[in-house]
Amino acid sequence: MEQKHLSELLEKNIVVPEIQREYVWGSRKEIFVQFIDTLKDAEAGNIKLGFLYSYSRNGEEYIIDGQQRFTTLVLLLYYLSLKNPKNTEDFRRRLKTDSANMAFTYRVRTNTEQFMKDLFASGVCSREEILDSPWYHQYYDNDLTIRSMINFLDCLKSTGLEYDYDNLLNVSFWYYPVDKTSMGEELYITMNSRGKALDSAEHLKPLLMKNEPDKDRNWGRIWDNWEEFFFGILGKREISCINVAMNNFIRLVWELETCGEHDVLDPTAAKEDIELGKINLKEIWHYFTALEALYNSEFKIEINRLFGDEVNGVKDANMLILKSLLCACRFHTFDKYEHRRVYERVYNAFQRRRILNHIPLLKLLKKYRECYGGKTFYEIILENCGKNWNDKDYPTPPFDEKECKLVQLIQDSINRDDDEISISGILPLLGILGKIKYSDIEEEFWRVCRRDIGSHKIWNGDLSILIGWSCDETGKFDLSKFRHYADLIDALFPGKDSTGHEIDLFRRVVIVGIPNYQPVSRGGYKTFGWEWQDWRKLIDNNPDAFKEFIDEIGDGSPESMSSYIQTHCTTVNKYTDFAVDNYLLDFTHNSCSCDIRDDEKRNDYNIYVKGGILRHTRCILRYNALILKEFGGDYKADKRNDRHLIGIGEWGVWYWADKWYNCVVMDNVQYKIDIRYDNKEKSCSLTVKCSNNEPCDLTLQGFEWREKEYTKVIRQTEFNPKEIKRKVIETINEIDMQKK
Repeated sequence: MEQKHLSELLEKNIVVPEIQREYVWGSRKEIFVQFIDTLKDAEAGNIKLGFLYSYSRNGEEYIIDGQQRFTTLVLLLYYLSLKNPKNTEDFRRRLKTDSANMAFTYRVRTNTEQFMKDLFASGVCSREEILDSPWYHQYYDNDLTIRSMINFLDCLKSTGLEYDYDNLLNVSFWYYPVDKTSMGEELYITMNSRGKALDSAEHLKPLLMKNEPDKDRNWGRIWDNWEEFFFGILGKREISCINVAMNNFIRLVWELETCGEHDVLDPTAAKEDIELGKINLKEIWHYFTALEALYNSEFKIEINRLFGDEVNGVKDANMLILKSLLCACRFHTFDKYEHRRVYERVYNAFQRRRILNHIPLLKLLKKYRECYGGKTFYEIILENCGKNWNDKDYPTPPFDEKECKLVQLIQDSINRDDDEISISGILPLLGILGKIKYSDIEEEFWRVCRRDIGSHKIWNGDLSILIGWSCDETGKFDLSKFRHYADLIDALFPGKDSTGHEIDLFRRVVIVGIPNYQPVSRGGYKTFGWEWQDWRKLIDNNPDAFKEFIDEIGDGSPESMSSYIQTHCTTVNKYTDFAVDNYLLDFTHNSCSCDIRDDEKRNDYNIYVKGGILRHTRCILRYNALILKEFGGDYKADKRNDRHLIGIGEWGVWYWADKWYNCVVMDNVQYKIDIRYDNKEKSCSLTVKCSNNEPCDLTLQGFEWREKEYTKVIRQTEFNPKEIKRKVIETINEIDMQKK
């Protein structure tokens, strides 16, 4: 173990690994204020901030314990660096912000890792600046770590915190690196997924037994049985994982019974709740009985979370799904339908819609338990969530009004069975026709949600639009229509690759199919539909129009969509040029997006041809692209070696582009003509120059000489690419005549 300054640690490529929990200090002002006060008390930087444990892997140091403090320090260092250009440069050098792998990487989630890269490169720190940045994604709003980081930086910005940048680099940790990766992972396990030593449960054991009112049971033997249960399902895990599971299980019960989040299974913190009777062995025993029932159900795999495992690729650090299932198994032990309803609803809200928060769910589960099996989970949701939620400390309900209305739809179908059901007014265009067994409608909704996650993610668990499309004029639901639209959307967005360019044909249908079509805005960019949230936003903004044209395209085959475009492309809107054929959209094929951006200076659109989402590196103006089209070139002609020969000597056409500037280039070996169109001025400029950048040795009629080159402006009343082509050909002929 050795003392290491922050500056030294940043030389080691520190990583917060996936197994770690969310960054939460930034959302807890009382914690980070106390932390900063501690730093201020030692202004000279001569302060040690406790222990930092890590293990090595592939040249990187993976933090085992201390990530909350270390992450807070890095964010604080970033904030302080912005106050001085010299420090800004120093921070970027230390953090390697221009490198693919920064000196500090937050790998708990890919979203968070990318957010920190973009943040440190941006030089902004207030909430408003961050949210308005073009690189900020809407789905970041649901990321707890990102929200916490933004909150911390915004608080620093609003309070105007002053602290010396160099002093912060001198604060130190007692640093304990573990030599071997296997040892590091074992040490992490021995510290629990919340960062505490394995003996926590054993420390609590005598305290629980002392305060247990039921003295007639052999609690020592029962405790051993619990450990034997985990031994029986241990599989190939290390033996120490039994203690991890015991710790996590007791912490889980503690959180359920107190409706509080406990970062660690701390015997000192738990002592008061045990002595007050809020948690006791009998309650733990009841939950363990429920755990055994869960083990015999279709959801037994959720128990693996107690070992710190992911389940089916789903991270659930707070074990929301497992807690909900345990409550269902405790009072509805043999009701497999109830178990599945609980699972589907919680999974849908947590994993698909990402609206479920920990403490509000704990409070709802408490109400669920307090009815002792007298009410279903659906009934508890309807009675307590949405508009009925009333908690001043946690005003956001675990299930929102939209979720409640859909639960009501299903609940009515269950209660009324074969009776006709009409729920007009629940959601716009939302209703349901009766005479459908509840299992049919529930199973269909679950099926579509599961398929949605397996292929596209348009619905993300929110089927309200899809259900609305399935209603007739009276607001009654037709299950066959629901299946039809679900299948049609699946056909239009066939799989996980459908965010790419292979659905350009459908993009063109959408452009001409929605009246007054507008691309989805994302920062300063506009997209023709790339990420799933873009498509969902487009549908939400135009539900009726979207339904109308997908009704008209029949089976969604390429033939029917092409026919639809030909019929409707005569309706001119600002984006019709992108729909008449594939030509303009093809320019996005070498980028991983389908974005454009207004160029108000030229009354035109930049089409982005290179780079990632919101990180574009090259573009071409729409009218320049159409000039290229007139000469027979296309998106592939993006450099001289790929130019398109026009049939006149060695003359060929291609386009040159960077992030801000672009033009069409016509050249042969010796000369080139740059062609740029300005739609605002209705003019096209031609610039003739030597390819070797020497002064042009030509004499051209109608051109103006400027230093090394000739320029000419062609005025038009409306954009006319044929006329531009004619003028360029005339210039080529004049050049060739002089060089014969």
